[in-house]
Amino acid sequence: MIDLITNCYGHWKLNENAANSFVGDSSGKGNNGILYYRSGGSNYELITSDQAQSSGNPPYLNGCFQMADYIFIDAGIMGDFGSKLGSGINVSFWAKTTEAMGAVLGSESGAGDVFVIALHASPDLEEETGTCSIHLADRDGKDLWAYCDGVVAGAWQHFNINIDAANNTVQIYIDNVAKFMQHPIQQTPVNFVNFTNPMYLSAYCGGDDIPTLMQAHKYDGIMVFDKLLSTDEIDFLYNYGIGTEKLTEIPVARPLVGGSLAIG
Repeated sequence: MIDLITNCYGHWKLNENAANSFVGDSSGKGNNGILYYRSGGSNYELITSDQAQSSGNPPYLNGCFQMADYIFIDAGIMGDFGSKLGSGINVSFWAKTTEAMGAVLGSESGAGDVFVIALHASPDLEEETGTCSIHLADRDGKDLWAYCDGVVAGAWQHFNINIDAANNTVQIYIDNVAKFMQHPIQQTPVNFVNFTNPMYLSAYCGGDDIPTLMQAHKYDGIMVFDKLLSTDEIDFLYNYGIGTEKLTEIPVARPLVGGSLAIG
């Protein structure tokens, strides 16, 4: 039995209808998002245009968001999730990328902490086609930076990322396959505090609370967890979880020895 509900801090299905700036969080943690357009500097406008559309991602046909330059989702400060960055977390999402660099999600705490996941980015965040990177930095200035190849522009792919700062490791799975990782910086960042700036989706929230690294990618089923996921849990999200947009298996009755039944 797989049940990820307790450890899920954000589950943005990205199925909302057209004229709506609200982006619902299905995790139960209340981290609902608001869709914005950055019109210049720190000037933001609510978006009610049609970012939601059919995903074109069989069998995951419940819709996705087509993002664009200067459009992002503000998911709030995420409760106490920021303080958990050093104890092992996981991020799962589907993406269909362009050739450009773009952030999937990210924030800073205001105390120097950094958390950002980007697609088509090299470990120094300069544009480099075909890579996925993760950068953590804690309030003591210690960094963990890792990346892998395997991002294919113009194709739907599933990304699952285990981030284990205490052991200086990141493991990225693309379409349920563990990728060869490069770790240019491993300084054991573990001293994190809660976010004071919001978590942005399809952008990165810098220390000045201004979104950056926005690009025209498609995203579907973004999830964040406050634990490292097992290979069985990653397989579940890839093969079953996103398609039905659930975080737990539906119990089924199955026969045991002697003909009795058990739920599990």
